[in-house]
Amino acid sequence: MLMASYIYILCQALDLRAMQMKFGLELNSIAVKHLFALFGPYLQSTTLSALIPELLRALHRSLDSTTTMDAEARLTTVAGAAAVPLLDALAKHNGHLPAEAYESIQTFRRQVAREGLSRLESLRCEFLNGERSQAPASEYMGRTKVVYEFVRLKLGIQMHGKENLAQFADGLNETELTIGHNITLIYEVRTTCLFTFTEASRSSLLGHPGWTAAASMCEIAGRTLRLENFVYVYHVLNYLLSVLN
Repeated sequence: MLMASYIYILCQALDLRAMQMKFGLELNSIAVKHLFALFGPYLQSTTLSALIPELLRALHRSLDSTTTMDAEARLTTVAGAAAVPLLDALAKHNGHLPAEAYESIQTFRRQVAREGLSRLESLRCEFLNGERSQAPASEYMGRTKVVYEFVRLKLGIQMHGKENLAQFADGLNETELTIGHNITLIYEVRTTCLFTFTEASRSSLLGHPGWTAAASMCEIAGRTLRLENFVYVYHVLNYLLSVLN
């Protein structure tokens, strides 16, 4: 049961990390768009282009350090991190700049925070409702995604948080299975087709040392034995990875 809980938490953490990475890309686009729109009249495009790496580093540094904050406060803090690099860029400008140029820093912070919050909320909906696929973290994973995809695709256990997203409009545990229920499902899973390798998977690994032994092990586990719990699956996966490394 402890291992089942651990696997459930890992799957949730992987989805959250995938959402964070997607949002990071969205935040980059938002920041660059408003940078050129607001400061284009005052600074040359070459200056703005040179500023982008420093600006994005500041935003992402703040994004990584504010994960425990509520979304609105978090995005306000993240956008505020842009003030220093923007102010430095304006201060280094040769010649006089109007007051509006400096006032644009506050405008930049407001617009990035507002648009970033809107995009983050949209991403949450997309991830929780399965619009980003039922296993959105798969694209970032290697061979270990077999367990993640088994939980997400074969067992149908999705990212937790739909009721919270809806602010518990229908009550608690009314439209979403409990965490305990899903952990129990992982623990008690029994299947005869857990590890079914496609021809593409086989061909990509053929010739790799230990492949025959590993494939035989998984075929025995998946097609002959009825797995009594997910702990056994975990050991099978570890064996597969150890012989393929």
